[in-house]
Order: sequence, then C-alpha cells, then structure tokens
Amino acid sequence: LEFRRVLFRSRPSSETIKGANLYICGFPKSMTQPELDELFQQCGNIITSRILYDNSTGIKRNNCSLILDI
Repeated sequence: LEFRRVLFRSRPSSETIKGANLYICGFPKSMTQPELDELFQQCGNIITSRILYDNSTGIKRNNCSLILDI
C-alpha cells in the first residue's frame, strides 16, 4: 500500500495562521486511529485527527479529517 503526501492549503501561510485543515479520502477501512496518526505525523504536528463513520450505520468510512500545524 502506497500513500502519496499531498497537502492542499485553503489559506495562505502566515505567522497567525499555521494550521492546515485536511479532508482525506481513499485510505483502507482497516486503518486504525494510531496508524492514521503515525502516517501523518511526518507531515507536521497533528492538532486533531478523526476517522469518519457513517452516522446511520456506524460503519467506518474510508475518510478522515485532520488539522495539522505545519
């Protein structure tokens, strides 16, 4: 399994705005929260990370949201 590091910033960088809000899709449903954190720690300090679940079924989706201080 290969992951490519791609970060999209929705706002310009500056000293007052350091974080990056990311929505990532396409990773394996078998991925755990610790594995997700380990994968993205190399991109910057993780402020929050969350694997998303379907609200009606409770089944894990292959999406997550991250806020990084990069």
